[in-house]
Amino acid sequence: MKKRSSVPNRHIFQISVEQPKLGMVSKPRSSRRFHKRGNLMTTPILTTMQQQGVYQIAKTHFEKFTVPFTLELVFQPAQTSADKIAALTADILPQIQTYLDWLDQTFSPFLPDSELSRFNRGELTLAETSDGFWTVWQLAETALKDTHGLFNAWHAGVYDPIGLVKGWGIAQCVARFLTPLLANESDLVAVGLNGGGDMQLLTRESVPDWQWQIGIQDPNQPKQVLAHLALQSGAVATSGTVARGEHIAYQTTGRHALSATVVTEDLTTADIWATALVADNFDTLDLGQSVPGTGLLVAANGETRRWFLGQEVV
Repeated sequence: MKKRSSVPNRHIFQISVEQPKLGMVSKPRSSRRFHKRGNLMTTPILTTMQQQGVYQIAKTHFEKFTVPFTLELVFQPAQTSADKIAALTADILPQIQTYLDWLDQTFSPFLPDSELSRFNRGELTLAETSDGFWTVWQLAETALKDTHGLFNAWHAGVYDPIGLVKGWGIAQCVARFLTPLLANESDLVAVGLNGGGDMQLLTRESVPDWQWQIGIQDPNQPKQVLAHLALQSGAVATSGTVARGEHIAYQTTGRHALSATVVTEDLTTADIWATALVADNFDTLDLGQSVPGTGLLVAANGETRRWFLGQEVV
């Protein structure tokens, strides 16, 4: 298994209940994120420019397997030419889209010729699968142990890692394509990729005054922002049953969180734990040392539970 890069804990900030001024929104999203048709889907690409103080932010919006994606590139100085921004976007975006196409073709449970579908039909053994498939299998096994069974990619004899694979895929895109771009372009200070509210964000360490401003959607009032967080680098994942009727395999009885937002160093971990926490009982789950990072749970009656680095915040 490839070793994932980490971001120091000093980049993780507590969630505060206030309105965001600018930035991405993390919202409950469906775990059924892959399209049901055999053709790959890409909507028209839209790039918008926004200025924030000394920074210029280029946001490119596109869609893959019915999931809205946003690529954000943050430049300093704000006078970076539009031609340069367009050239960088034109170079990096196809690489990201190609990788996401591979992700879909490999892990979609709806495509009959996907690697996942062939594996579940017994046409492929685990030893015959691709390196990426094997890596995700190992992550799913580790997640099953780390979450004490709350995250379970095996249901009635069928393997479906949908609860982690989008987060892992986004993290891979950032590591493979955006991290080298940030290292090589001196006027690029931060990069981020958001897929349906799950995001991996990275900021150059020499630019401590840039922070991503993120709003967390209220699952009880989807048009409202419930909480706000700011971080320099890290990942945010939100799991829940509101946006598109997520199919979560509940592992306990009793009431469950309507949404769970997890902020941690890498999106794979955040995605796994957001799913796991919704699968557990809202009232009795332990937000102690085993739950990473910081985060927020929201119940159907509006009740919330928060934690920060292994301690529940009352």
